[in-house]
Amino acid sequence: MPKVSVIMLVQDNAAHLAEALRSVLEQTFRDFEFLIADDGSTDGSRDVLADFAQADRRIAVQENAASIGPGRSLNALLAVARGEFVARMEADDRCGRERFEALVRALDSAPGTDVVFSDVMLMDGEGREVCPKWRPRSVRGVLRWLPAYPFITHSAVMLRRTVFDRIGGYNERCPVGQDWELWLRLMASGARFEALPRTLLWYRINPAGAGARCGAARPLGPYERAAVCLANRARRRALACLAALPVTQRLQVLARGLVPQGSVLWWMRLRGNVAPGGTVARLHAQGTSPPDTLTAESRNLVERNRRIHDRIAARYETDHVEIYNPTEQARIRNSLRQALDLVRTDTREPEVLDYGSGTGNLTAHLLALGAHVVAADVSPAILAELRRQMDHSGNLRTMVINGTNLELLPDASVDLVATYSVLHHVPDYLGIVSEFARVVKPGGVILIDHEMCPGYWQRDETYLQYWRALHPPRSLIGGVRHKLMRSLSARAWHGLLHRKLERLRSRLDGRPYVSPQGDIHVRPDDHIDWQAIRNRLEPACEILLERDYLVCRETSEPAPIWQAWKDRCTDMRLLLARRIPQPHGQRAGATGDG
Repeated sequence: MPKVSVIMLVQDNAAHLAEALRSVLEQTFRDFEFLIADDGSTDGSRDVLADFAQADRRIAVQENAASIGPGRSLNALLAVARGEFVARMEADDRCGRERFEALVRALDSAPGTDVVFSDVMLMDGEGREVCPKWRPRSVRGVLRWLPAYPFITHSAVMLRRTVFDRIGGYNERCPVGQDWELWLRLMASGARFEALPRTLLWYRINPAGAGARCGAARPLGPYERAAVCLANRARRRALACLAALPVTQRLQVLARGLVPQGSVLWWMRLRGNVAPGGTVARLHAQGTSPPDTLTAESRNLVERNRRIHDRIAARYETDHVEIYNPTEQARIRNSLRQALDLVRTDTREPEVLDYGSGTGNLTAHLLALGAHVVAADVSPAILAELRRQMDHSGNLRTMVINGTNLELLPDASVDLVATYSVLHHVPDYLGIVSEFARVVKPGGVILIDHEMCPGYWQRDETYLQYWRALHPPRSLIGGVRHKLMRSLSARAWHGLLHRKLERLRSRLDGRPYVSPQGDIHVRPDDHIDWQAIRNRLEPACEILLERDYLVCRETSEPAPIWQAWKDRCTDMRLLLARRIPQPHGQRAGATGDG
């Protein structure tokens, strides 16, 4: 059995294919199989592949009569791959002769490493070097910016075969950027990345764009070369290209060089040009049509929520005493046990999606109750904290989601969808509810918990009395001390400034107000519409339970104030629904207008 499986996708790459194949076959490391999928080429690529396959038995070619897409083609190669490690190769790139040897040595010497990648040299259509591809020097920096920019090049990577088994291979619904989407899922799953600071790959730049056929690659002009060099911080190489440019173009290139790349990335994030929680939504917007496309406003709101939760991941539990107290935790476990009892069978444990998992509030209970859990969140930092706390349970998988749909999950794939205190963070929460109805199996259950009910936003006198009992007035000295400490707190000033600016932006732009905690639908003029949720669920689902309750906000047990008021007012709602089996051929999701 070979040590390494090399996989390559070919689609009309005849112009550079022979060069790429030779660079693989001439490696100093020889123990590999070379699996190639031709995805409907019409330019002579198949003849090139046939010649090389006849000359070298390590090559195995799969030919698709018509194009089936990169994701499906790559997954078909993975299905027959036998190697301990998997290396990806593009059909128009070129390997250094020691690439495989160096990457195999790096993985063998670090058993805890899942992914290793090398540095990259950029070249033009004729194979002439342009400049080294820039990336943050530390792996931590690369991963920090990975949701904003794909610093890891596909052909520069070698992975353990087991990581594909763990996360399920490539996303077949991504028309481009399958590698970027894969890195984000690997990062969320807790995979360990390492960098090899050595140039082992030559990457061919295609001025026609990343999604264009590589046979169209051409030489770069002086302006394009200078711009590429500046984008990759190779300023000396950029200046060498300026002599051939007119004065106006020289000034344009120099102006681009004055803007640091980090500033450009932050501007992209602020303008919403970076897909939230990863790249899935943006990539689909370039090609195929996903279940729901992100509007610019939704993309901005989801991205801001992701940044907020990335920032507060380490202190998430201490910031939410209304969740992490003994009384509320006992109520949560009882609700989950009730839902699991409805879907549990004698032959297997239920598959559960914890949507908006946070650091694992529901996940911890679900794992303790014996379920297999997919914890999904928009924040990679939150999911990393969850995996650290859950001790890498074999029944746990994590998934970075885009905040607008569940495109990574097929129809009718889970027994239970559970979400707790999440919908009010989601711009299009009704679209997500429709996705719940799509991914849950017939007879499966949807649990929506800890969302505001009318008792919260109407704030009648009884509820206000409860709040006054929960927060009694301080003494004069205590009040002065409290205000003095808050005035010295940077966090308090940051929160105050955030609230003022958000209210001003909301008033000027007419967009939803977002609190410092990422809350959106929590005010009298913008709150969860429970009738609209029922309309989205029915008739695909039947409502089993809809109950309002008063959440406990005391850390002690017993909780005397909560005990005194729990039967007099409410502020949260629990909804439990079961999906009704649909007639054959009918789509699972509900379509109510809401």
